[in-house]
Amino acid sequence: MNDYFVQMYYLGHQNINLLSQTQWPKIKNEDLIKDFSSADQFYDFILNRYTHYRQAQEIMGFGCNLKQALQEN
Repeated sequence: MNDYFVQMYYLGHQNINLLSQTQWPKIKNEDLIKDFSSADQFYDFILNRYTHYRQAQEIMGFGCNLKQALQEN
């Protein structure tokens, strides 16, 4: 699971100039440039506004540490 989000962050962060043209069907009123500007911003975006990652961690006991994985890359 972490690898998916790390790759998403890497691609978005490395191509941040293209994010203003990016449209995701389920994401509205979201500042993707800000969300991909740093690992901390992206972590907050994934955990609190984009996915059920937090719920999966809490309910299913996933032990993956996304924040650490993002900062290692």
